[in-house]
Amino acid sequence: SNAMWSFHAPCTGELLLHNKSTCSWSLAAGRADSLTEPCPDVLVSRQVSAKFGRQVYLPQRFLYGLLPDALLERYKYWRCDSSGKVEQLVGEEREVQDTPMRVYVFLEPGASGAL
Repeated sequence: SNAMWSFHAPCTGELLLHNKSTCSWSLAAGRADSLTEPCPDVLVSRQVSAKFGRQVYLPQRFLYGLLPDALLERYKYWRCDSSGKVEQLVGEEREVQDTPMRVYVFLEPGASGAL
């Protein structure tokens, strides 16, 4: 990924790579020198209200670089079913406070079609 536009600060285990020809930074994680066998996965979903439709839980690691780390640390995110071009994420507090807060994130495709 291009870390130039990322909101994520590298953590332990993430390698920050510098490309001298483009003067850009990239993040690297995992092992590129070996294959990993596919593993079973779990899809967590819920239906809270008709307004949001079916929601699927997004682990924090899938949102690194897309949202600031401060928001990822405080909120857990659910992706709402969408029939249009705009994707919606609903963030709920990981630890409930006296005054509960919720964050709404709307993602629209850019000129290239990427979010």
